[in-house]
Amino acid sequence: GAVRSVREPVADLGVNCGGQLAVLEAVRRENPAAKVVFPGSRLQFGRVSELPTPETHPMEPLDVYAVHKLAGERYHRIYHRAFGLRTTVLRITNPYGAGQLSDRRDYGFVNAMVQRALAGETITIFGDGRQLRDVIYVDDLVEAMLAAAATPATDGEAYNVGSGIGTP
Repeated sequence: GAVRSVREPVADLGVNCGGQLAVLEAVRRENPAAKVVFPGSRLQFGRVSELPTPETHPMEPLDVYAVHKLAGERYHRIYHRAFGLRTTVLRITNPYGAGQLSDRRDYGFVNAMVQRALAGETITIFGDGRQLRDVIYVDDLVEAMLAAAATPATDGEAYNVGSGIGTP
């Protein structure tokens, strides 16, 4: 997550930028008809001035991870334009659900809160606790990814993916 990317920015660059270029090059060389769905992040936007946030909102990432996710998105969109690759970007809000690693507290605030509660630890709430967050259940996210993969009209596009509901 974002915390790790600040501690290990070069490693994060390799995963979120180098990894994307490797995937895109492999698809371009080996199977240019394949569809690639890139899991971007809501963090690419930085602070937002509109809720719900439209896809056209300016992007001003606030950390290394978000910058690398934005670069990954741009690679996918460039490969679509330059080589005709079938790519779709999904800017994912806060996913939660079964399968999140219990030892990865820096990965998703819902996961962190649940793990702290299960361990009997204090859960820290910043601000007044009324901030709204859009969270998406993992099964709904998988459905969105499969729909993007199966829909030719999404080629070359980027979409914000969340529940659409602000949860305090």
